[in-house]
Amino acid sequence: MFQPTVAILRPDDNRIAKAIEYLQSLDVSPVPDPMLTVDPTGQLPQHADYYR
Repeated sequence: MFQPTVAILRPDDNRIAKAIEYLQSLDVSPVPDPMLTVDPTGQLPQHADYYR
């Protein structure tokens, strides 16, 4: 039987581990791709004119 390969795009924390575990339980071959982490800097964005 064909085993599908599925990409996992999740933050590199416990969510990616849970997604891998879940897909493996479904007999799927997971390919994890951790997303970039976002670290707070405490800074605010510069003022800019926004258009709708």
